Amino acid sequence: MLWISWTQQSTAGIQPHAQRIERFLVTIMTFDCVWIQLLEYCICIQQ
Repeated sequence: MLWISWTQQSTAGIQPHAQRIERFLVTIMTFDCVWIQLLEYCICIQQ
């Protein structure tokens, strides 16, 4: 019983951290997409 409650606490501690990492990755990917669009836009203007 003790081991079960300990593993539940461990996963509970890990979960929000994983969600934070996920959100961080999504933010980076979104930023990358915007950055690529900006670069393409600048290249189009120069031509």
